[in-house]
Amino acid sequence: GLAMRRVLMYITVLMSFSGVAQTLVYICTGPKSLVFHRNTLCLGLQECRSSIIPVLRSEAKTAYRRRHCYLCYTLKPKKKST
Repeated sequence: GLAMRRVLMYITVLMSFSGVAQTLVYICTGPKSLVFHRNTLCLGLQECRSSIIPVLRSEAKTAYRRRHCYLCYTLKPKKKST
């Protein structure tokens, strides 16, 4: 839920100070989950009915055998218009 997403965001911020944030991704621990996500706001991750955990990208690929999410790795963030 919302509380879990806040905790994950705090973890991301804390890990960024150690230089790990560039390789941190999120996975759903559900049995049908196949991908890793760039952040917890990805639409694909909204479907998770299990836990969402932060892992290193290399670990997501090897230990968890996940591929990148096509939604959050191909959509570019919108630029703010001033």
